[in-house]
Amino acid sequence: MKDECKKLVTHISRLEGQLRSLKEKIENDQSCENIVPLALSATKSFDSLRAKMLEHFVKNQLLTDSNVDVKSWEHFQELLKLVKA
Repeated sequence: MKDECKKLVTHISRLEGQLRSLKEKIENDQSCENIVPLALSATKSFDSLRAKMLEHFVKNQLLTDSNVDVKSWEHFQELLKLVKA
């Protein structure tokens, strides 16, 4: 498995842990003050994972070494900034 893929799998594992913790807090009737920050954190983590997966796909499927040009790469970087925002 490529290093890039290992990082994605590790990120997914962290997200799974956040979701398990969130589920436990809800099941244990914890206050919204304890639940909302964790839910926001999981949301941001998922958004970050989505952006990383998009970047991985574009780099490895659309912009291969044989067809990438500087302008295409710059456009992609701008798109990625929007996705991460």
